[in-house]
Amino acid sequence: MSMITVKSAIPKDLIDSWSSTTERIPSRPGETFDKSLPSGISNDKNMRSCETRFITFNNHRKFYLNILDNIYPFIDFYQHAFNVQLYRVLELQHTTYFKDDHYAKHLDTIFDNKIPHQRKISLVLMLSDRSEYSGGELIINNEPVDLDKGDMVMFKPTTHHAVEKVQQGVRKTLVMWALGPHWR
Repeated sequence: MSMITVKSAIPKDLIDSWSSTTERIPSRPGETFDKSLPSGISNDKNMRSCETRFITFNNHRKFYLNILDNIYPFIDFYQHAFNVQLYRVLELQHTTYFKDDHYAKHLDTIFDNKIPHQRKISLVLMLSDRSEYSGGELIINNEPVDLDKGDMVMFKPTTHHAVEKVQQGVRKTLVMWALGPHWR
């Protein structure tokens, strides 16, 4: 088992209440890590095309805590199901995919012993109804994952995954990662 899917994990009305807050958070261009570059950041649109907004404890404390209060029980379950030790949750990423946006196959973990911790959980919460967009399927281990508004999937960051090109409409997700000690 490399992933856990939870249908209707978060009530749709709660997700709707989050929308006005996420729209006020400044966006920044999609960034992709590339170890071959000195800065480590790539803006290669062939790899990733989307709009990202980052919700951190410092800049949106109340909103950040509200989200974690609702998601933490699932993270706790994952920690025990996969027998991983966790330190903390990183910033939350609100991601919007417009027509033709995508994210090519990638991993969420960078294997670098110089950093004190690694991502141990990747979590994607769907914020859009399936009727609001077409295309844009989340692919994990070469298999599409059917997510509707309020559904969530948690998987090991060492798992290959991608978001296929959005054909029309707008696809919104909340993505987060939890950190723990290095993989063994």
